[in-house]
Amino acid sequence: MSRQSLPADVQEKADVIMVGFLQEHEALCSDAVKLMLRGRYSFSKLIHSKMSPDRLGSSREQELYRELLRNSGRRASVARGASAELEQLLTDRQRQQMRSDIAAAAYGRRR
Repeated sequence: MSRQSLPADVQEKADVIMVGFLQEHEALCSDAVKLMLRGRYSFSKLIHSKMSPDRLGSSREQELYRELLRNSGRRASVARGASAELEQLLTDRQRQQMRSDIAAAAYGRRR
């Protein structure tokens, strides 16, 4: 969006959305780290949301894993919500350009 020529009021709305997203995302990431540390200290295991639940033993480990999954889902939901809010601020042409920019940046990183 920073490459778009946005009116001041639209840019202000975008800034508010981003600040809210970043605050919520940072809090969720912090919570995830705390959960993983709790797993490390309590069970001497690295429990994370992308692991196989077959590796979990006790019901306490399984509950911690479920908390991490909920946290991961919430982070994804927050990101989708912020993205949708930001896209609503753009015209169809601006939205298309933004997606093109993102695709080009992703392609450049894979090289």
